[in-house]
Amino acid sequence: MALPKELAGQPVSLLQNGRVVGKALAGDGSVRIPAAFGDGSVKPGDLKVAVEADGAQPISVPVEGIPTPTTAPTATSLSQDCPRGATAGSPMTVSGTLSGAPAGSTVNVTFTSPTGGSTVVAATTDAKGTWQASVTPSFNEFGTWSVSSRYAGTTQYTQSTAGPCTIAVTE
Repeated sequence: MALPKELAGQPVSLLQNGRVVGKALAGDGSVRIPAAFGDGSVKPGDLKVAVEADGAQPISVPVEGIPTPTTAPTATSLSQDCPRGATAGSPMTVSGTLSGAPAGSTVNVTFTSPTGGSTVVAATTDAKGTWQASVTPSFNEFGTWSVSSRYAGTTQYTQSTAGPCTIAVTE
């Protein structure tokens, strides 16, 4: 908190609903007041700063701009299982598990053919976090495919990636 330099060395208190929750001496134009709020629930209007300077009338002013407490996003982990090989004209299925995120989350699975073309399949997790995605390589797309998976995350859950893995597609 910024203060007039004339208050250097004077006691400054932080009040929550009239109760002192922190106290410090003002420095040269500023003060940092360590405070304990118990359960941490501080609402706008709950806090005031009180100053009782020598030879001056005590004052208290409301604290504005109290940030809303935030919680860190839950960590997620994404796994991906790929088959060793596949056959052109038949479905090629990749599966995996997304841990730490709710059921119904979307995992984007990118299948990249040997010619460089990519197909993204959106897979949805079930109640256990498992998912699967498939593409069917055409008869001119044999060779080594690359597959990567990505969960984009949200404000509540971290993003996560898996792969790449390679799959040999034969004729």
